Amino acid sequence: MQHDETNGKTRKVYTLSHLEEICRQKGISPDLALQMKATAYVFPFKANSYVIDELIDWKDIPNDPIYKLLFPQPDMLHAEDGRMITSAVARKASTADLAEAIYSLREKYLPTDTEDGNPGVPVRNGKILKGYMKLNPGTLV
Repeated sequence: MQHDETNGKTRKVYTLSHLEEICRQKGISPDLALQMKATAYVFPFKANSYVIDELIDWKDIPNDPIYKLLFPQPDMLHAEDGRMITSAVARKASTADLAEAIYSLREKYLPTDTEDGNPGVPVRNGKILKGYMKLNPGTLV
């Protein structure tokens, strides 16, 4: 587990490898936890202990806005894609099969727009739009 020093406080940093543990501790159903983990293979997940322990109202899941923004949501994938990756994760597919599924979904949902291969970097009139990320066609953040 990584640690992040913020304002003199050490915070734990959580990633995909910690997602099941967080879900278990916070009372997320095993089915939803599996779907979230599968989605997190496609869309990166990273959070720190302050957000997990202080900002999210775990009694208001799935409606808490911080939770919705931070945690991978199964509906971020089209239903068929979600079923495919969730099934692969659930059956503990081989590393090669899982990697192939993840790669194909990342290609679909996180397109590469720049010559140097940076995924999700939007370009307009041949110039990179700094400070933005392209999530899917028509969506910038």
